[in-house]
Amino acid sequence: MTASEDDLVNVVDMIWTLLAAQTVTTEHDATVAATTSDFAASLIAASEAFRQSVDASFEDGRGVMEAALISLAHHDASAPERDIETVMDRIYEWFVAQSKTIEERAFTFGAVSLGGGNVGDGTVRRLVVDENDHELQSTHSELKLWTCRRDSRTGTQRHKAEFEVKGTAQGPTLFLQRKSADNQGSGVGVSGIPSFADSDSLVLNPSFDVVTVAAGQPTTGADAALGAADTVNDWTVDDTTLLSSTVDDSYRDDPATGAGLHKALILEGNLLMTQNWVDKGISINPDQPYWCQLAVKRLSSADGTLTVRVGSTTFSVNVTTYSNGVWNLLIPATPTTNHLLWGKQINEDAATFEIQLSSNTTGTVVIDGFGVWPMRQIDGQWYAPVSGATDFKIDDTASHDTTLTAEGKIQALLWTYFGRHLPHNATPSIADPA
Repeated sequence: MTASEDDLVNVVDMIWTLLAAQTVTTEHDATVAATTSDFAASLIAASEAFRQSVDASFEDGRGVMEAALISLAHHDASAPERDIETVMDRIYEWFVAQSKTIEERAFTFGAVSLGGGNVGDGTVRRLVVDENDHELQSTHSELKLWTCRRDSRTGTQRHKAEFEVKGTAQGPTLFLQRKSADNQGSGVGVSGIPSFADSDSLVLNPSFDVVTVAAGQPTTGADAALGAADTVNDWTVDDTTLLSSTVDDSYRDDPATGAGLHKALILEGNLLMTQNWVDKGISINPDQPYWCQLAVKRLSSADGTLTVRVGSTTFSVNVTTYSNGVWNLLIPATPTTNHLLWGKQINEDAATFEIQLSSNTTGTVVIDGFGVWPMRQIDGQWYAPVSGATDFKIDDTASHDTTLTAEGKIQALLWTYFGRHLPHNATPSIADPA
């Protein structure tokens, strides 16, 4: 290791050794349990104040860590900056370029579990990796519970029900509780988180509701076949004669569309639909991840491959894997961990949204609801509550557990002091102090 790397490890060793040696919480609890005198209230209050002062003293370790990180950035990463946020950015970039890692915080991220009594059939999507496929480690080990608090009956638009998310209660201290994998909860409580509707999508005309058909719009029981001169607004289609618009078969309605007017698009052969970002004024934030999905239904035993493109990210399905007459969501293959959902990965020159059906020889495919939505960060992870075909209702729930089985010392202090993480694995190039 370099001298600056050694300095960082030594600083962490100093702080962590002092932190691990502290038994003031244990002693405080024992004092509280044993106190019976008529001065018990005063004694307990003073003991608690002492515990808090010991805990607060570790805040001074931030300055020592910051100095070591600035030195590392200056000497090893050739970064002249001194503000800690930029310094952490430069160190992260240098770690990636040099394939360096630190000891990981060993997490297990549980799958999202939906409440057994839920009315809505949507879910909460979660992203747990950064743009370089490293787990996001600035988070707590706890169960998070999502609860629907407002729905379309109590003031929200359809498919934009609002959630509250809560974590486990925080302990009485900030630092003392983080000296092992048995750290306490985030105490997070965030309300007013809307689920996503098609009208929120970055894609223009995402539900294909706006079509120009010279022969007339579709009506109940009568689909509208598009001609060569007809259009799907905001989309460039290489062969519109292979499209029909329908009001009889859609995945879900859209708040921007009047009740009963929602349409879906029928693909009757091999074609390509394109929406150019530059032409349409669409942009993606490089430091933001995005959830992506397309609702798809296979009809008449259709075959072929359906491919979706969001900038440089593509995902596809062999439609023969879908059952006939059933709506499915075409999503990225690894939705909870896919680093290709990050704006830095999605952005590219001449970027487009695309839908392509290829190798189709029989049957038709119906598409609806092309959603591309910015995810929301909560306690170091990224989330997208997404309504399904049936809207969420009040008291619908979702939950997921995050378990920490081993604590990385450097990583834990980066999280505690700066809310940041560095590339990591179980066999790091910069090892934790013993």
